[in-house]
Amino acid sequence: VFENHERKIDTLGVGSLIPLKNYPSFINIIHTLKEFKPDINIVIIGDGPLKEKLEHQIKKLGLENNITLAGNLPRERVFEYMVQSKILLHTSEYESFGMVLIEALYYGLHIVSKPVGTAEASDRWQVCNSDDDFITAVNHILQNPKNHEQLLLYSLEDTVDPYLKIYFSQ
Repeated sequence: VFENHERKIDTLGVGSLIPLKNYPSFINIIHTLKEFKPDINIVIIGDGPLKEKLEHQIKKLGLENNITLAGNLPRERVFEYMVQSKILLHTSEYESFGMVLIEALYYGLHIVSKPVGTAEASDRWQVCNSDDDFITAVNHILQNPKNHEQLLLYSLEDTVDPYLKIYFSQ
């Protein structure tokens, strides 16, 4: 459904601007990637207590023309950004399930993340342990055109059927 959509955003970040999400590292990764792709286009969706600090870091590193802080947006707008993006860069230190990761795959993004949430390395999901790993993975995806087909990991049936089995086994 989304594979032929024009994807003008190279990398998307989605999450609260809090220490756990590790956005200072995200911005440093983008700073290094700019050496390989000077016109790299990044959007970060979210708000939080680190916003001013991140704005300062973006300015200090000269990334004002590369990184847009879009603020807090309704879910439908987040999905609109997802279909315009190539990669979800997720530098978070922890996720329980990480719904944003599942949504990103559904909307055709490639994911580059730490081993958090439901992370499982595949051709669509690069699992990284260091900033250097993140830089290598994102750069590789951007340099090599990828498909952006929709990937549904957990259908409604996959989710409901186990609950029905438990319910009817009582």
